[in-house]
Amino acid sequence: MEISDVHKNTKLIIDGGLYVVEDAEFMKPGKGRSVYRLKMRNLKDGKIIERTYRSGDSVEGATMSSQDKQYLYRDADHYVFMDGKTFEQVLVAEDLVGDRKNYLLEGMTVTMQMHDDEVIDMTLPNTVELRVVESEVSSKGATINPQSKASVLETGYTVETPQFIKEGDTIRVDTRTGTAVIDGIRGFFRERDFIEVETPVRVPSIAPEVYIEPLESGDWFLATSPELHMKRLLAAGYERIFQLSRCFRRGERGRLHNPEFTMLEWYRADADYQDIISDAEDLVRAVTGSAILSYQGTDIDITSPWPRITVRDAYLNNAGWDPVASYNDERFDTDFPEKVQPSFA
Repeated sequence: MEISDVHKNTKLIIDGGLYVVEDAEFMKPGKGRSVYRLKMRNLKDGKIIERTYRSGDSVEGATMSSQDKQYLYRDADHYVFMDGKTFEQVLVAEDLVGDRKNYLLEGMTVTMQMHDDEVIDMTLPNTVELRVVESEVSSKGATINPQSKASVLETGYTVETPQFIKEGDTIRVDTRTGTAVIDGIRGFFRERDFIEVETPVRVPSIAPEVYIEPLESGDWFLATSPELHMKRLLAAGYERIFQLSRCFRRGERGRLHNPEFTMLEWYRADADYQDIISDAEDLVRAVTGSAILSYQGTDIDITSPWPRITVRDAYLNNAGWDPVASYNDERFDTDFPEKVQPSFA
């Protein structure tokens, strides 16, 4: 299979072993071949390997089959699922289910990946709606981490939620991160007097971006971003607006790229780029509900202020040259994905 078809959770045969892609990072320089960095886990022994490929390379895909199963109940250290067509029951070990147990509800349908009739992995919906059975009482006078509190879900899992969430509410939880992302984002902006807007998905024209290729929809296009329509609203007098918009871009594939994705965009009048940077810092802390963000086994301190660096210093420190004193278009585009961006990871 082409490397461009590989994404997170793709199963590959590497040196005779069965691996799952846990992280697929896509870098698209302005010129030259795209770079794909894969982090993969052996599905038998858990060993982690990393490989780098370029556009046009091929890899061996594993022959897998996907089967939908319905979750029934837990039996000791196993979870019992049933095939809705044959009514055959399948036992899955707790170790394989892992943290996904936090989102399992009786009757939920999950997709199991099979290899040689063995359950290798299972996939839950990206988001699930769960009821809050217990939630801390918000304190109006609280000053420490005022944007979040602990709430217990009907599965017994505890998550950080916005202050306005109460017992009995149903919230949407991201099963990949364990956070109430959408609710947290909306709560963050509403508490700051932003208006949520909705702009067209199908548009007659798009913003001219050299490296963004749109998807056609008849004689029109699917929106690559809500930017132009939102700026019209801003100019019309809507001073604080935000949107969670469906966007589409051809040829985007990787850990951070997909042809269809959700984009968060917000604008506020009389704010400069430093104000928007501060918004971003506050938003991440509000949604995560903590001063520490755990990502792929690494704890990241997200207390303010975040480190800030100019583009010039980023290239001087990581690529060894000054793009202001001697700009080179091809070198600039090549060094960014290969030398500059990885330094921020």
